[in-house]
Amino acid sequence: MFFKGDSISRTEVPKEITELAERLCNKSGFSRYPMSAVIYKFKKNKSVVISTGVNRHLFIGQTKQTRGKYGTPYSIHAERDAIMGCSKQDLYGAHIYVHRKGYKLARPCIKCMNLIMSTGINHIHWSNGGI
Repeated sequence: MFFKGDSISRTEVPKEITELAERLCNKSGFSRYPMSAVIYKFKKNKSVVISTGVNRHLFIGQTKQTRGKYGTPYSIHAERDAIMGCSKQDLYGAHIYVHRKGYKLARPCIKCMNLIMSTGINHIHWSNGGI
């Protein structure tokens, strides 16, 4: 219904995962594009959350050290935030669900897609605005 993924898996994302992702968007540091990512696995037919992440600014403040090349604050994507701190074992064979508040399109960018595929996560899902 709301979900697309890679050719490896076309499974539905559990409702509790989508609800968690929607709640996590409120913690995002971006009001225009609040995004979240949830990494989970299935154990005994139940989804178990491994890690979560949101897109956010890395530093608070307006100093020269916290600004990027074009004057914008440094930030981190939700996918990278969720992957950081997980071991390779945790990620192997896991699912990741990337969500944008309001179930709008949240397909990972090319850099995040490459990062996800290099970690061993082989089930990628994202909200797509009901398309």
